[in-house]
Amino acid sequence: MLARLAVVTLSALVIGFCTPPAEAQSASPGAKPSPYIKTGSPQRWKLTFRVEQPARTRGAPRLAEIHLPLVLRAASSEMAFVEDAGEDLPDASLVAQIDGRDVASDRVFQGNAATDDAVMGVWTLPSTPITQMLSFVAEYEVTASRLQFDESRARRVEWAAGSWPAAAEAMLEPQEGIELSDGARVPDTALSALLSEATGGRDPKSIGPVQLAKWLAGQIATKLEVSGVGAVSNDRGQVVGAGFSSIGLKTYDQTLADGEGSSFDVCNVLVALYRKAGLPARLVIAYDAGAEEPGKRNRLFEGDERGAAALRPYVEFALYDERTDSLGWVPVDIVALSERLSTMPQGFLQRPQEGFGTNRELDAIIPLAFAYTPDGSTSSAKAPAFFGLVFQPGIDAPEAQRAVVIDTATVANRGRRRR
Repeated sequence: MLARLAVVTLSALVIGFCTPPAEAQSASPGAKPSPYIKTGSPQRWKLTFRVEQPARTRGAPRLAEIHLPLVLRAASSEMAFVEDAGEDLPDASLVAQIDGRDVASDRVFQGNAATDDAVMGVWTLPSTPITQMLSFVAEYEVTASRLQFDESRARRVEWAAGSWPAAAEAMLEPQEGIELSDGARVPDTALSALLSEATGGRDPKSIGPVQLAKWLAGQIATKLEVSGVGAVSNDRGQVVGAGFSSIGLKTYDQTLADGEGSSFDVCNVLVALYRKAGLPARLVIAYDAGAEEPGKRNRLFEGDERGAAALRPYVEFALYDERTDSLGWVPVDIVALSERLSTMPQGFLQRPQEGFGTNRELDAIIPLAFAYTPDGSTSSAKAPAFFGLVFQPGIDAPEAQRAVVIDTATVANRGRRRR
């Protein structure tokens, strides 16, 4: 079967959406939108992110920082922007409180909102004594859309002879929590063996990028079982479903040896496998507004009675067509594929698969981050999370008492200012 991967052809199949008509995917800066990826049924969401962290200052007042990643544009979403002094910036607000009183904060965005698909918002709080609680509420709006992938046409895209666009090239670099642990490379012997086995020992680039991406996704989906979501919860989580300390991660070799891992572990393996094959890929840590229970605080990890956890990771790989200088990001819901497939079905490579590119659920999925954010308030100073509280020494902040709640609400769709 592998020998036929590079020459397989498909008859055209287009899966349509109801109104409104499909639009081109928002392009990463410096490239044209991909003609193979269309978005439809856009829904605008307001996301509210609340964190309560019991804390106490020992001795002199200390500085504290709040690190909140902001995904400006993903395969199926785009954040709202506001013009500030002639510059387009993410329209994100944050109100911080110390012991129940509002405090001023200095905000900076690390990264370039004009050229990057994501930036890190950093809010620095004043050196104020904390006796009981540090809390904050952040809000921003995102337009999310369903996605339609013209896989039959995309299969004709070849590997670029030149370099990748900057946004894609950056997603070949090792990342903390995926290829790195405390800055050092994690063992990946089993990962390398899997890539060699999957490609029959051939150069991965002898197979077209879309065919390769789908074949590798099928390998992971049928070899790994998703077991939990990997949260390190705390005692507040048992009461209100809001407790969160960090995301517990295995190494690739551990996940492959076990044949199972959390939804984050499985996504990490696929991201790393794509990158090792030379295909830029990124993890997406997202919030599933469709998993919310009306009138209840949502369970970020544990899931409701339907088993739907609100924190939902998936993977995106870069599709760059050098002929048209177009760059798109193709989402792969490897968790859904793994839960659906026990073996590679006949025609898997030839037929479009819901969750590989085309995805009808993404209009309710709000990306939160493209990478793990080290959280300095936990007992492990570099525990992976999707936001960060960074305290100077001298502030006690037990993660066992932290509460994290995310709420969403739909807002009227407005015309998006293309950037």
